[in-house]
Amino acid sequence: MTIVKTNIGYEICMKVYIEDTVKLYRKALREYVTPATQKLFDVTPDSKKCSDSVKFYSVMAKLLYLGKRGRPDILIAVQFLCTRVKEPTLEDEKKLEQVLGYLLMTKSWTRAFDKSPFERVTKYIDASFATHADGKGQSACFVMLGNTLVHESYKKQQLVTKNSTETELVMLANNIVEGEMVEEFIINLQVMMDDDFVTNVHLVYQDNQSMIALVKSKYNTHKPRSKYFKVRQEYVRDRLNTKELEIEYMKTGKMLADIRTKPLGGEHFHMIAYAILGNHRFCV
Repeated sequence: MTIVKTNIGYEICMKVYIEDTVKLYRKALREYVTPATQKLFDVTPDSKKCSDSVKFYSVMAKLLYLGKRGRPDILIAVQFLCTRVKEPTLEDEKKLEQVLGYLLMTKSWTRAFDKSPFERVTKYIDASFATHADGKGQSACFVMLGNTLVHESYKKQQLVTKNSTETELVMLANNIVEGEMVEEFIINLQVMMDDDFVTNVHLVYQDNQSMIALVKSKYNTHKPRSKYFKVRQEYVRDRLNTKELEIEYMKTGKMLADIRTKPLGGEHFHMIAYAILGNHRFCV
């Protein structure tokens, strides 16, 4: 890992680490534009077992470290493949090769940390409906300080929801605290912020207008199908009423957390990848 000081802050380059990981795999690889296809979460039951499960495990461990430190753009694929390390198949091996091929093509990308003043903590919260074979969704939360991604959480949801609005509501209620913890941390550290930072109200971006209308409505016109959804709905509504939280709409094309809820392709993927890497620069 190479850390370089820049005019705006710092950059992390892990080019050598990526090259070493590719060498560890010991196979010829082709380059890919994205780290995963739309079939990332598909599992073929009768796929043959991987010939070298130990190597698969070792490469996945290195990729998990890489994703957490310098390349968060690969984590949706890495997260899924980490669930396959006990009994990897040839299908999983092909998915791993795409991640490595993508890294091979983008090995000079860096992750930037911008030290410029910021107004307040912002969060991008998103969830995809019925992404997995068992009907459960995939959720993600990004916490940003200005242009810098400082915290992220992403996981398979623990319950089945019947529509995208319920999926987003579950994710929002479960992740409100993420932004609050980051905000309390930086305030306790007495980090210098923009002069406009006069409130501890953090901003949440959401791309589901139905869910936003549901929690912002003064009248409880929607009857949740269980008390568990009712509690989540009222929890979010209470935080809005007490001015501890603000929610604004962000169209799907600019929703940063979308990169962690489902495999994206082409220009859409690269636009978000650039943003979470801090508008990357290339290292030599």
